[in-house]
Amino acid sequence: MTVDLTTFDRLRTRYPGSSWALWSDSFPEAGCLEEDSDDLVAFLEANRDLLTPSVVFVSLNPSADPPNDCANFHSPSGRHYDDRLKAFIQEASLASLLGGYMTDIVPDTVDPDSDNVDPEDADVSRFLDQLDILDQPAYDIICFTGTTFETLQQYFSASVTDRPHNIESFSVTVSGRDLSVYRVWFYGLYGVHQDKVTELADQLQYLDRVIN
Repeated sequence: MTVDLTTFDRLRTRYPGSSWALWSDSFPEAGCLEEDSDDLVAFLEANRDLLTPSVVFVSLNPSADPPNDCANFHSPSGRHYDDRLKAFIQEASLASLLGGYMTDIVPDTVDPDSDNVDPEDADVSRFLDQLDILDQPAYDIICFTGTTFETLQQYFSASVTDRPHNIESFSVTVSGRDLSVYRVWFYGLYGVHQDKVTELADQLQYLDRVIN
């Protein structure tokens, strides 16, 4: 599904922390085009036919300086673990998820400690505005953190369903659009939570089959 240039530019300008689940073949190696935001934007523009606006990945907030020009979720630095996203989605050939839209629910709060981030209704409204710009009849929304998922679930007062691989989900209709919302593990976990990263790969493979 091709994303028209007007929609692409509108999201990039209005929501500079947004991006798309598509990476260059050499990411995250030294010299990859993701090191330069202009090159990354040009790459995504040239591959708009690979973007999937009906699939939305949403995390909580930036952990470092707010990224601009599609750089979010595309840091070559290993400390952000963005390479896992490429491995679990693009290298795993998850065709239904590849090219999905990516954003944070609280893009203006920079803090590596998620316990300090408390989303508000205004953040959900801003997120819904992005869905309006994408202008799809239905969305599959994949939340990378429990806080993000719970924020949306509480906002819509929705009932939660348990799915395989420790996934939670709910479905609602908003302004005539059907939203299927899923909670998966955060890709940046490490240490004692490393087992959840392994399960995240299974979660995404399951959702790729469900969405397909």
